[in-house]
Amino acid sequence: MTTPYLYQQEGISALEYFQGRALLADEMGLGKSLQALWYLKRNHKVCIPGIVVCPASLKWNWKEEAKRHIQCRATVLEGEKPPKNPKTPDRLYIINYDILPHWIGWLKRLKPRLLVVDECQCIKNRKAKRSKAVKELGKRIPHILALSGTPMVSLPAELFKTLNLIRPNLFPSFLKFGWDYCQPRR
Repeated sequence: MTTPYLYQQEGISALEYFQGRALLADEMGLGKSLQALWYLKRNHKVCIPGIVVCPASLKWNWKEEAKRHIQCRATVLEGEKPPKNPKTPDRLYIINYDILPHWIGWLKRLKPRLLVVDECQCIKNRKAKRSKAVKELGKRIPHILALSGTPMVSLPAELFKTLNLIRPNLFPSFLKFGWDYCQPRR
């Protein structure tokens, strides 16, 4: 089991302070996934089962990190056809953005308690299928962690989808967000 560094412990404490609804935007290589996994470990009674949504290239890395850092069994989901029923319920399910729309119903039946959105800049486009799928999945999940080393690539408007997912009470509409943070012009 990996012991987090002091700055990672502070990050985990911040995630707990925000009751598992936060954007973790540390630079690359500082252990955002480790902090999310430790949040899961510390709060396993209220966060199981959990779902990690990430780019396809990172799915197996997440599975390995869950096993190595917190001894958590994880299932990597693949393909566009979910099975009728899960074989045995796992603590953590890992899926990539591109196949997520096909798995929404199956994942919702698990009644997940934690959603980790890795590389959350991938949901910046409000009209994209992946953004809509993440929003749909996150509707009734009480703990949502967004992770990214670059949450905003070029415009403040790109942050809205992530912030609305995490804190819909603070960021309820794109129009209000635009007027408050994006200096709109007619």
